[in-house]
Amino acid sequence: MNSQSGQAQTDKNDLVFETLCDRYRRHILCLLAESDSGPGKDRYDLDQRLDIDADSETIRTALHHTHLPRLADAGYIEWDRKSSSIARGPQFDEIKPVVTLLDEHRDRLPAEWP
Repeated sequence: MNSQSGQAQTDKNDLVFETLCDRYRRHILCLLAESDSGPGKDRYDLDQRLDIDADSETIRTALHHTHLPRLADAGYIEWDRKSSSIARGPQFDEIKPVVTLLDEHRDRLPAEWP
């Protein structure tokens, strides 16, 4: 492996773990990992699937201004801002093995997982 491809893999690994450091992003990625469909197939309404109630404006703001853009920029999700729906993005398969591994071992992780 040359140094450029090694650095590219390191950058991808860093992005995976930086993405997983937030519980809202982990929850979104776990939701998408449960589905077997490919990029853009199954769409999920975020407010409904994440149990965001009308009083959770702080959470909604953080999702729409920080977490969803970060996931979309990484290519892990496709995000429709108008309908507030998400689907797997074209790069989802890069993060799915780590999300699946962590979710399968949730009994060994802190109680707040995902």
